[in-house]
Parts: sequence; C-alpha cells; structure tokens
Amino acid sequence: KILYTNTPVMGTPTDPGVPQGVLAYDLASGQSALLQAQGERELLVDAQWSPDGKMISFRDYCFECVGQFFTLDLATGARFAWSEEDGDRWVGLDTDWSPDGSRVAFDQWDFYNPPEATYGLWVGGAGGQDLRLVHTAQGQSIAFPRWSPDGSRIAFSQVLTTVEENAYQRRADLVVVAPDGTGARTLVQGSKMIYPPDWSPDGKL
Repeated sequence: KILYTNTPVMGTPTDPGVPQGVLAYDLASGQSALLQAQGERELLVDAQWSPDGKMISFRDYCFECVGQFFTLDLATGARFAWSEEDGDRWVGLDTDWSPDGSRVAFDQWDFYNPPEATYGLWVGGAGGQDLRLVHTAQGQSIAFPRWSPDGSRIAFSQVLTTVEENAYQRRADLVVVAPDGTGARTLVQGSKMIYPPDWSPDGKL
C-alpha cells in the first residue's frame, strides 16, 4: 500500500465527490481507501506510516502555522493531537518515528522562532503517552531529529539564531543523544545551518 494525502491548494475549488484527507492505495486491488477524512477547516499533509504499519501520522497545514501533528491508530481509530491549542506544547518542523514504531521524536523549532529562544527535543509514545523533553540547550533550538537504525540514539541539529543587519543568521551543531536524554555529544560544530542528517543503514553516521 502507498499512503498519500488528497489535499487542495489553499483557495482552489474542490470536487465534493472526491474524498479529501489521508488515503491508502492498495497495489493489489487498485483501489484507494480513506483512512482519515479531512475536516472542514483542515488541510492534511505529510502522511507517514509508522515502521510497524499499525499507525499513521499526518499534519494539519495552514499558512504560517506549525504544530498540528496527529497520530492515528488504524486498528482502533484513536487519533491523538500532539499539540495543545493555545498551549506551550506544539510540534515544529520535523518529526521522526523510532525504528520499532513505538515512539516519535519531534522538535519545536521553526524559522519564525525569535533569536535566543530555547526549544528542545521531545520524545513520546506513538499514541502520545509519556511525552517528555529529553534535550535542551539554553538560547538554542533543536531541529531535524533522526533516530538511529537500532533506536539507541537520535541525531539532530542544534541551532543558534542571531540577528545581524536586521536579518536572521543561523549556525548549527550536529549532536547525538540517547532517547532518555543521556550521553549528548556534539559531533560537528557547524559554521552555517546543518539540515536533516541521515544515518547509514549500519547505524554509523
């Protein structure tokens, strides 16, 4: 099966006869099934399977808006909102499933964060349980978390934002940490921004 979203570009007309939301195309039958219908005020994007295939995740996208991230249990239909409306818990630019599908790592960073803001690395159970902050650095932000293939470490960018001549300037370090927050280690001190890292299949960066 192939997971995808049927989401109109904002402001374009839609066909009421075509399902909108998160769908799965079955290669054997040639048919698509709607897994999550799109609400009236939702634009669902970035659909992903959990590695064990038991859950999916997706976002509700709107202009200059972050944080509306959901996981859906395909067996029970239980949907969990990882962000709190008008609250301090929200999901930033990137999320990543653990290799066994039991946990999700996420950041709280986006390009609109003010200089010297502190946003950390979070980990939680696939259904939203046991959410906890596992790494933070004062005045810096975490971005682009990536689990190692064996689930023992998470690599990410640790971002420092400054303002020079009325423009944001960013530099980042490449850091790894265990999912429980122990053993944080800076691997590379970057002079510019470091974008999403990628682990080799054997788990060696």
